[in-house]
Amino acid sequence: MCIRDRIHFDGLHLACLSGPNGAGKSSLLDAITWALWGKARTRSDDDLIYQGQQEMLVQLDFWQGETKFRVVRKRQKPKSARGAGRSTLDLFAWDEDAETWQPVGKPSLRETQNQIIDLLRLDYDTFVNSAFLQQGRADAFTIKRPAERKQILGDILGLDQWREYEDRAKEILKRIEHNLGMIDMRLSEIAQREAEEPALRHALEVAEGALAEATQLREQAEERYNEVAGAEEQMNAAKARLARAEHNVKTYERDLEETEAEIKRFDEQIADLNQVIAEREAIEEGYAQLQAAREVNQELGEKLQQMTAIKERLNGVERKIEAARRATDCGIRVVIADGNCADVLPRVVAGEEVGTCMIARPRLPSRKAWLAVHEHPRGTLVVDEGARRALLRQDGSSLLPSGIVEVRGHFQAGDLVTVVDPSGHEIARGLVNYAAAETEAIRGEHSSRIAEVLGRPGVAEVIHRDDMVISADGQR
Repeated sequence: MCIRDRIHFDGLHLACLSGPNGAGKSSLLDAITWALWGKARTRSDDDLIYQGQQEMLVQLDFWQGETKFRVVRKRQKPKSARGAGRSTLDLFAWDEDAETWQPVGKPSLRETQNQIIDLLRLDYDTFVNSAFLQQGRADAFTIKRPAERKQILGDILGLDQWREYEDRAKEILKRIEHNLGMIDMRLSEIAQREAEEPALRHALEVAEGALAEATQLREQAEERYNEVAGAEEQMNAAKARLARAEHNVKTYERDLEETEAEIKRFDEQIADLNQVIAEREAIEEGYAQLQAAREVNQELGEKLQQMTAIKERLNGVERKIEAARRATDCGIRVVIADGNCADVLPRVVAGEEVGTCMIARPRLPSRKAWLAVHEHPRGTLVVDEGARRALLRQDGSSLLPSGIVEVRGHFQAGDLVTVVDPSGHEIARGLVNYAAAETEAIRGEHSSRIAEVLGRPGVAEVIHRDDMVISADGQR
């Protein structure tokens, strides 16, 4: 299928694609996966190009966090039978200030592809085994090898972060062991310096004694110099001894100060390293949490398989109930019976009580029957309790703007919309006479003010009762 127009998904939170084979449902999904990851269900990218064309382009705009991104992937067929096709990939981000798209991709296609995977935090294999189940391959996850399933679950649950925590814990433990070795070495040096302290103090006392003795000798020499002529040489010798003694005292004092400063620095380092050792319990606790997370990972894998099987059965039941509801809305009696029972169809036709019988509602005109089974309402109107009672009266009533309390969705005049009560239950659906913006403007107003509010004449009803059908689950 060749899609030449833009497809907008604005305002859609949940979408159901349906239609006959070849309508383009799978082509739309292939376009999304090929734009993001360069992968689709075809054997080669050239098979995606529409027959008769030489190239193709897929553009996908999406939001990631607070930023809007655009992916543009192109493919050109080879010019000759033996040649190779050429692909290009570009990534843009919307610049709010400049109001334009700015290129943010890498120089090569491979680097840009890895950038997109990092941006989405999701690769193609993880996507098709979790959020996107391909037709005919719903069991793709369960048939993979255990190691592959473990890797996929690890990517979904982000267990690589715990492996990083484990590596960081091991690195911190190595540093702690190294620091402990350094602490032991420093403690040995401190012990050695402390052992030398008594000797230094003794030397200081000896030097001080020598200084006192030299001072006494100087005094005696000065006295003798005054008393005895020619004693100058003795005085000079005494001064020299005194100077050496003073120098030794200063040297010992300086060594003692340096030793005390070194001891203080070692004490501070010991305090810092003791704090690192105190964090060891937190590291060991993180490692224990990693082991617990691995056990939870195994349990989640088993629960994921069970949940997938339950979802498949539930989807089948919901489709059957929806088909039966549409048939009864159109006045068709529906019987749900076990197809494995013998002669089940003749027994149902004969009126035998087989399975579950769903009584048909009164047959609707063809126009209202079409409204009842139409699958694609473009919006929703929320009405108050008074409007709900008026719509569900036996004689019926049109929907007036005064009963509308909220307008949801983007629709135009003539589009199909649903009508719900304040609790969200659908009570009717019909063709609306005003677009979403106009309906928002006149909601809660009396019909006589429509022309004044819109600035133009308009019909009194937002949905006329002839263009509306009451839903089966709207009757209470």
